[in-house]
Amino acid sequence: MPFAHLQADELMLPIVRGWDIAELVVVSPDAGGLKRAQRYASALGAALAVIAKSRPAADAAVALQILGEVRDRVCLLVDDMASTGRTLVAAAESLARAGAREVHAAFVHAVMAPGALERICAGPLRRILTTDSVPNAPDARIQVVPIAPLLARAICCLARQR
Repeated sequence: MPFAHLQADELMLPIVRGWDIAELVVVSPDAGGLKRAQRYASALGAALAVIAKSRPAADAAVALQILGEVRDRVCLLVDDMASTGRTLVAAAESLARAGAREVHAAFVHAVMAPGALERICAGPLRRILTTDSVPNAPDARIQVVPIAPLLARAICCLARQR
C-alpha cells in the first residue's frame, strides 16, 4: 500500500519567516518534540531551546528547567498538537518568566478540548499558528493554515507511484 509521511513544516515555515523575527529561538515544550524543534530551528536559522518538564498527572505538566538561552529573545514554541492547552500555556509562561521578549506558538493539530481555546488565548502567547487538520471554531487570535495543498501534493505523488 502506498504511504506518504506528511509534515506541516512546509506550510508553516513560510508564515513564520514572514513574521521577520530577529533573535528567534525555537522552543520544544518537551523532550519528545525536540526533533521537530530542531527542524524548525535549522530551517529558520534560529537558536534552539527545550523545556524539561514532569507530568504529575496525565493532563498536567510542570516546567522544571529551560535548556537554552531565551532572555531578551523572541521564542517560537512548536508542538504537534494542542488539546487542553495546558502544556502550551505552561511553557509560554515559563519562557515569559525566564525573560523572553515575546512568545509565539505553532502547532499542527488544534484538537481543542473544552476550555482549551480560552486557556491558550488568555496566556502570554502573542501569535498562534495552526492548521485546519482538525475542524474547530475560528478565532481571530489564531492564524489557520489550510492543509489542502499538502494533501493534494501527496495524492498526486501517490497516484504517480501506482
